[in-house]
Amino acid sequence: MQLLGWIAYEAADHHGAHRTDYEWSTYPILRFGHAPRSVVVEIVDRPGTPFFDTGECAQGLTAAALTNALFAADGTRLRSLPVARSEARVL
Repeated sequence: MQLLGWIAYEAADHHGAHRTDYEWSTYPILRFGHAPRSVVVEIVDRPGTPFFDTGECAQGLTAAALTNALFAADGTRLRSLPVARSEARVL
């Protein structure tokens, strides 16, 4: 769910190299009301294979899958994250 929040909502505003938003009370994060009621997780058993950092490798693929699903649903091609800020989209 953390990855979905990053893709859909989370963003920090910058001006050049300096961050411009430090108000954490208004920082956009995924709330329970925005999350799907269920998520299907498939466990792949690979004995002897290291398991460290396995979630991080899916970040780019998940973002692509989500934006492609939105394109299939309404024809809007999103090319920046988070998708809630892309082209004035509100999720």
